[in-house]
Amino acid sequence: LSEAIQFSICLCRFRVGSETKSRTFERKEMALSFKQLIGRRVEGRGPGPRPPAHIRRLQPYSPVSSLDQIAQAEDTHTQFKLDWNESTIEPSPRVKEALMALLDGSSTLRWYPDLRADDLRGALARHNGVSKDSLIVTNGSDDALLLLCRTFLSSQNEVVVPVPTYNHFMVYAGAQNARIVEVAEPDPFCKNIRHLERSISALTRMVYLVSPNNPTGIVWGEKDVAALCKRFPKVVFVVDEAYHEFSGQSVIQLTQTYSNLAVTRTFSKAYGLAAFRVGYVAAHPSLCDHLLRLHNPKSVNTMAQVAATAALSDTEYLKNYVEDVRIARASFVEFLREQGFEARDTPGNYVMVRVPDPDIFIAGLEKRGVFIRDRS
Repeated sequence: LSEAIQFSICLCRFRVGSETKSRTFERKEMALSFKQLIGRRVEGRGPGPRPPAHIRRLQPYSPVSSLDQIAQAEDTHTQFKLDWNESTIEPSPRVKEALMALLDGSSTLRWYPDLRADDLRGALARHNGVSKDSLIVTNGSDDALLLLCRTFLSSQNEVVVPVPTYNHFMVYAGAQNARIVEVAEPDPFCKNIRHLERSISALTRMVYLVSPNNPTGIVWGEKDVAALCKRFPKVVFVVDEAYHEFSGQSVIQLTQTYSNLAVTRTFSKAYGLAAFRVGYVAAHPSLCDHLLRLHNPKSVNTMAQVAATAALSDTEYLKNYVEDVRIARASFVEFLREQGFEARDTPGNYVMVRVPDPDIFIAGLEKRGVFIRDRS
């Protein structure tokens, strides 16, 4: 901070200097301070080992979380945590029942979890209508995205990403020293598959699509994804379906046909199991064989596997919650528009609202125990 302040002072002094000699001196002082400031940011502070340069250039994923504020509230039941798009209700009662049975009657807690997650993968195979060897259970869908990047990306590759989208993926791709090619549209709420195709080059190794996209709500349907996979067979297409339960649309069946498609999913949204960190990747068995070379089979703990399997079994509970979200979302958007706000509906469990001053708007909601995220 002191170096940043010093740089600001030097810049101001240079601007008001009157003599040529003074200007030259101040210019050098300013350049030196700026070089020291940037050097510190890139190289890192203090002695000791340093990671490679491409790691030092990464910007950490540091989203705002309201957990501390909610914990300090007198009545946490009156707080509405909407900033991470988590479930607004508790998981299916079957989850608690399964966990209590595990804790009461099992002696397996001292052992490592099922390394193949056989029960959960079997349930997922039946639920999704795909083969069991097309599924890899991961520590949340983040772990699936990281696994895909570590397996397929290197410093010689490009990754095409329509933006705005889920930014944490950028960190995973950047950690492999891959070049990220952002594809932005004049209207971020409209997709342009032709623009996306023109952004794919001979260096492109991966394309990342979120469907429905957070925050814009864009959906990449079967027709679009199948066309992309067929046209670019050497490119890995990753479709992040974290919110697919709410949209009712998925491309997971295409993984049985196209060996360059991977679909990632999570139990953190519709199933209400964010604290357990459990997700999975669905892909053609030949692609899964590559992923298994780096996959850590110990990464999903026993309780997470049991909770996810139980939640998956209660389809009626999921169906009712998803329907409640859809009804509430439509009603909420209608209310916002009646109040004069520009509101965007989405196929997910979130909406976008334009406000004159986001900081004041968010602060006002937080005083009332409502926590949202600024995506401006």
